[in-house]
Amino acid sequence: QAQRPAGRAQRWLAALGMALAALRGNRLRSALSVLGIAVGIAAVVAITALGDAARGKVAEGLRAVMSGKLLVLQGNPERPALAQSRAFGIDELAAVRAMPGVRSVTPELSAQGDAVRGERSARLSLIGGNAATLATHGLRVSRGRNLGAADAALRAQVVVLDPRSAQALFRPGEQPLGASVMLGALPFTVIGVAESAGGFGVGFNSDRAQALVPEAAFLARVGGGLRTVNAFWVGVELQPGRPPAELKARLEHLLHALHGVEDFQVISLAEGFRSFERTTGALALALSAVAALSLLVGGVGVMNIMLVSVAERTREIGIRKAVGARARDIRNQFLVEAVVLCALGGLGGLLLSLGLAALANALQHTLHIGLPWFALLAAFAVSAAVGVLAGLVPAQRAAALRPAAALARE
Repeated sequence: QAQRPAGRAQRWLAALGMALAALRGNRLRSALSVLGIAVGIAAVVAITALGDAARGKVAEGLRAVMSGKLLVLQGNPERPALAQSRAFGIDELAAVRAMPGVRSVTPELSAQGDAVRGERSARLSLIGGNAATLATHGLRVSRGRNLGAADAALRAQVVVLDPRSAQALFRPGEQPLGASVMLGALPFTVIGVAESAGGFGVGFNSDRAQALVPEAAFLARVGGGLRTVNAFWVGVELQPGRPPAELKARLEHLLHALHGVEDFQVISLAEGFRSFERTTGALALALSAVAALSLLVGGVGVMNIMLVSVAERTREIGIRKAVGARARDIRNQFLVEAVVLCALGGLGGLLLSLGLAALANALQHTLHIGLPWFALLAAFAVSAAVGVLAGLVPAQRAAALRPAAALARE
């Protein structure tokens, strides 16, 4: 009984030795089979890694803008086409700000006007907002500073310019920070210049030059003391850990009570982000399935090679059976040979994948392509499984040969 495991191990080792000897005897054919499996493994790993990297890059930008935010839109498509929708009032915004769980409210106040500095002028869109407005629109301050709480409290006449307005009002090499710009009839001091943050924003990215001033200054000075928001959306940022669905329901109830009619929409950007992740996840899975077809082709190639090998070595199989080899010994020999072929191909595919990832990361820095070890191990295991499946039919055919019939063939 104790000798049986040792005898079984010896039989497998003998099968491995004969498999390696057979592969060495047909080096070119074995190398081409290994190459087919390696390319299949590399294709699956490369497409999966590239898809994950691209999805992660896009998700990073979307997460910063969409996570934990609600979007309140003026108007409701479910109402009659000619039904009027009321703009959001300042008192309504104050009520939203006072809701528990609300971190900030970013209304979109806008007006068209002219900006003048000396002999240079620009037609621009003037945006009234706060410190959160730039991030909401996918922008960040590249020079100077953003709007602050003191600017809102003091109704400070300060402005943050976007790249278009800065280029229109200032000559190349001229310093915008600290300069005075006339917005309408009032002077505003430039405190910052914004640039794209590399993410995805809502508005504030049009072809028209734009500038950001404090909300209070916009309403009190630029907007002529208007009590309504001249825009069609308001961004609401939640406090960390607050469930968006719950706050969305409370916000809808509050605005309905204030307006008396549901002439607005409340959209959870977090739900949109989760929908995006599900969609891109399904797309990545589909791409991996398409790439796996190359691995299937490699497996079919291995099966074909093994069938040819059985036909070529019929006499060898007959001699082995004549001297006492059992059917399962013959089967194990060819099965091990197929698994060794695919395992070598899997190892080559892993090395090829690592090399391609390192090359791609060296040539560009936009996407970092990473290869998790669990994915590499899974790919290697799949290649071994392909070897088992590809070797079953040829191994079974070899084991079924009768010694006399095998010896009679040339």
